Amino acid sequence: MNLNEQAFLAINLGSQASALWVWLAQEAATQLLNLTGAAIVLGGVLGRGRWRTLGRQAALAMAGGFGAARLITHLVYLPRPQVLGLGHQWLAHAATSSLPSAHSTVAAALGAVWWWALRGSAWRWAGPALALLVGWGRVAVGVHFPADVLAGWLLGAACAGAAIAALPWPPRAQPGTEPLPKP
Repeated sequence: MNLNEQAFLAINLGSQASALWVWLAQEAATQLLNLTGAAIVLGGVLGRGRWRTLGRQAALAMAGGFGAARLITHLVYLPRPQVLGLGHQWLAHAATSSLPSAHSTVAAALGAVWWWALRGSAWRWAGPALALLVGWGRVAVGVHFPADVLAGWLLGAACAGAAIAALPWPPRAQPGTEPLPKP
């Protein structure tokens, strides 16, 4: 048994896990990202200034991360734990390729944008915490190996860096334009 499989078995919730831990893992693996991502993207639509840029950066990073993760899973097939008969599966999932975890990729993209946007604030830790919880949930419910999650985090962070570079704050002046005079 390799290190990835050993780490999976250490994190995966076994058949004797309490209902509370199973529920927490299922929510972290599925709903946490949906709720947080929707709130941030909504901020990009309804917010102003820095919050609008944060929402747009997050939406771009998350979309890019999801697309990149899907492309990789179509190019490289690595079996999920249930295909190999490892651990306990608490969440139904097709036997598609496991690398990288798209949920972890999107969570890391959002978390890295959040981390960058809130420099100097204690709230910046909420971004990486989100990515950690989603990654833990994906392994705990038995649908991914830790290496799948780690690959997703790296891919998501790269997509966040690209989104931050593409949509900087404060916005760069466009060539040939003058800033508006202050009233």
